Amino acid sequence: MRSLYNHSLKNVAGKVKVDKRWMPVDIPDSVKPNFVHFDCGSPQHEADKRFHRFTTQLLPSILKSAVQSTNTYKIRGIRNVVFYGPPDYPQYFTEYLSYLFLDEEVEPSDITCRVWYSKYDWFRLERVGTKAAAELVKIV
Repeated sequence: MRSLYNHSLKNVAGKVKVDKRWMPVDIPDSVKPNFVHFDCGSPQHEADKRFHRFTTQLLPSILKSAVQSTNTYKIRGIRNVVFYGPPDYPQYFTEYLSYLFLDEEVEPSDITCRVWYSKYDWFRLERVGTKAAAELVKIV
């Protein structure tokens, strides 16, 4: 995109580049999300690679079922949250992580949060926070 912008876009009035910066989403202080990267060579194979990595590395250690639907339910007793990919809407990240604290006797050390991502998830990662997304993609 940047090459197209720099070399092909010509206009008498000039060029305008919009750089949207997303602020980090609010998450509970005691939750430290663990962003788990998986390698993927091309966007065409990303869905298959994500599913393969998810089923071979995560599912054998988790025996609980995961539910995603358009209706959100406040489920009590959640201690482990796994995002199959960064959420499309940043408020979902905050909302789901707040479910961890519906019970008063929750200890922060009992809580885990994992987010699976690849280098092709830049725009969804950016909605969680531009600065953090830049660091995550730079590591890749």
